[in-house]
Amino acid sequence: MGYQTVLPFEREGKTGKSIKGICGSIGMASKGRGRLINRPTKTGEKEYDKFFIYLPTELVRDSAFPFKPGDYLLVEIDQKKKELRMRKFDSTG
Repeated sequence: MGYQTVLPFEREGKTGKSIKGICGSIGMASKGRGRLINRPTKTGEKEYDKFFIYLPTELVRDSAFPFKPGDYLLVEIDQKKKELRMRKFDSTG
């Protein structure tokens, strides 16, 4: 089952006046619980660590999710906040 998201909105109505309210949707997620996994791989005689970050399906399928499979990502560590940040990386230079 997905998550319920409730978001405030403001838009212009038919009369030109501003309409404020709350819209809700089921099945969308703006956050979820992921996991860091190490899948060691062997090349020849050597074994190397290979790390993956798994993301919940509901999070990735959300229309607000900014990435798609195959996107190159720039990953940064914010040591003060103990956070990992990702953004699209232009791989063409």
